[in-house]
Amino acid sequence: MDIAMNTIVKHCDNHRSLDQNMKNLRRKLKNLNALKEDTESKMRAEMQPRKKLKKQVHLWLGNVERINGEIQNLEQEVEESRAILRGFHTENVLKKKQEVDELLQQGKFDQGLVVDDCTWIGQALATTTLVGKAAENCMEEIWTCLMDDVSEFNLIELWIAEGLVEDMDSQQAEFDEGYTILNKLKNNCLLENGEFTRHVKLHDLVRDMALCITRSRFLVKASLQLKEIPHVQKWTEDLEKVSLMSNYGLRIPSQMSPPKCQMLKTLLLPFCWIESIPDCFFEQMKGLKVLDLSGNNFTILPSSISNLEALTVLLVRGCPYLRKVPSLSKLEALKKLDLKDTAIKNFPHGMERLVNLNYLHLDVKEVPSEILSKFSRLRNLGVSYAFVKGEEIGELKKLEFFEGRLYDLNEYHTFVQALQSRGQGLIRYRMGVGDKKVSSVCQWDKYIELSRCKICRNGVKFPSDLQQLRINYAIVDFPEEEVFFPWFIPTPNGKFSFLKEIDIYRCKNIKKLFTYCWVLSNVQNLEVLRVWRCDQMEEIIALEIEEEGMGSSNSNTIQFSLPKLRILDLCYLPELKSICNASGVMVCDSLEEVHIQDCPNLQRMPLYLPLLDDGQPSPPPSLKTFFISPKEKLTSMEWDHPNAKSVLEPFLKYQRIIRSSRIRF
Repeated sequence: MDIAMNTIVKHCDNHRSLDQNMKNLRRKLKNLNALKEDTESKMRAEMQPRKKLKKQVHLWLGNVERINGEIQNLEQEVEESRAILRGFHTENVLKKKQEVDELLQQGKFDQGLVVDDCTWIGQALATTTLVGKAAENCMEEIWTCLMDDVSEFNLIELWIAEGLVEDMDSQQAEFDEGYTILNKLKNNCLLENGEFTRHVKLHDLVRDMALCITRSRFLVKASLQLKEIPHVQKWTEDLEKVSLMSNYGLRIPSQMSPPKCQMLKTLLLPFCWIESIPDCFFEQMKGLKVLDLSGNNFTILPSSISNLEALTVLLVRGCPYLRKVPSLSKLEALKKLDLKDTAIKNFPHGMERLVNLNYLHLDVKEVPSEILSKFSRLRNLGVSYAFVKGEEIGELKKLEFFEGRLYDLNEYHTFVQALQSRGQGLIRYRMGVGDKKVSSVCQWDKYIELSRCKICRNGVKFPSDLQQLRINYAIVDFPEEEVFFPWFIPTPNGKFSFLKEIDIYRCKNIKKLFTYCWVLSNVQNLEVLRVWRCDQMEEIIALEIEEEGMGSSNSNTIQFSLPKLRILDLCYLPELKSICNASGVMVCDSLEEVHIQDCPNLQRMPLYLPLLDDGQPSPPPSLKTFFISPKEKLTSMEWDHPNAKSVLEPFLKYQRIIRSSRIRF
């Protein structure tokens, strides 16, 4: 009793002190961030050619970024906690306060921030002899933008946009060539791996030397925390490339005269949070070919863009306040137009004249009838919100990537038939069929989502290379005793050989999901299976009458092998009685996570546990988590081995952690 009372008293004390501890933590974090800003200012002053940042400084800056993120998450947890539970966070708050104190002490770099760099590669700029003319041209493009890490994919996109990669029959072939050039530059030490996966960066001294050599033609002030665009006098007439990317809060004065840069070919202004651009700003840039204005906060684009007749690439992705675009009718040379994640809801004026487009992404509410057929060169099309006609999409013979919505299964089948008739599938697709916007966040390249679609006995045809299938609120129009998935028909080869994830959510009138034979034939590469809130679901893998005699000669046990399955997630299935037949066991050697939640009638867990030499069971080799709720379910559930519960005890969890990147319905 005394122990319980002491625990309660301690918790109450923690609850009362939490607010003060949080205030102290925020104050110390503010001091730490101020020290970080001072350190970064000193760093810019000390960084010179043949110098590099001390490793300890680099690590310290990374730790400051980390602790900021962790404290932000902690504040959110405290805010969302019930009043009675808030005291439990006090220990974490005190721990973070101690970490901040340690970082404040570590951040006193009295001996300076940089050291001499002795790794200079003398032949670094002799690119023609090292890697060929194409790579030399690409190196110039790198010098334009590489002040920090850059995504390999984005860099190759820029090369293609600039015409530095030879035009080929497909977008994929051009990217392959881009990666070939990228690897040559890496192999010759002209590029290094960046801090992040699949990012690259220039050696500091290569960059400094390159910018010195190209100073008259390039204006590069990326990631320098500029607050105002360089004065008009810096915009000389012989400039060819300008990069001011990632200067957050950059301002362009409304009274600024338009820069006279008739030779300018590339202008990069992404991620500067620019709020407005003078209407005349682009008037003297008639030769401009590549313009990147992504990640800014303006509401309209200046009318002077309408006269950039040489423009081949216009990128305005991720500008959430952008509502108005001037006429594009004169931009007939345009090949790539990206207006995704903006507030533009209608096709811009003059779009029908952009017949050279091979890339088009935008979030309009409606696509005018027959306009897509004018873009016969399209390779990459993304229209996440608007419904499109299956026939129109199918007629785009060069299309390689499609992201968009089809109104119903009739439109979808028209699209599938058109793909079959052209004899060539898509390299990537993310399709929504029905009333829901297609998800832009999915793990796989080939993804289809059916939402509120009527599924009949004549079946649904899917591309046999499909990787992820998600079905929400399906209207099932056949007897509920019939098994659901055999009505899904993979074409052209009759098997879902590439299917990696299946998600089923709130589908009624389904009692049985798969048959045993269907599983063996179609989902041997399945990695994720989720079934949520299907009220009539009784069995996941069912034995048909003709299958019931199947089994080994010396045992009644039938093994359902799912060798790649990593995640099994069954939640809120009130009628679920079995995962598979009473004589079946699931062999899942790759299983990492099992989630069983609110399945009150599920009596048996048919998970195969391999036996050790002493006859005792062992868990699947990759298992990390076995979540079951309510907790009492563990006691009532049947297992095929009496020691199964004790073997799985180290993996059992009773509080589910929702991972938003994994569960999206």
